Amino acid sequence: MLAHAVLLVDADPIEINERANAFEALIGSGRRYEEMKVVTVA
Repeated sequence: MLAHAVLLVDADPIEINERANAFEALIGSGRRYEEMKVVTVA
């Protein structure tokens, strides 16, 4: 089941992943995003 999605256009998937994980850590959500599950559309 797809709970949520984000469309990334011409983005650096490693940087996006690092920023998302930093945000989740900051708010204490316990959620972590995996690098290999991020795809960009260019």
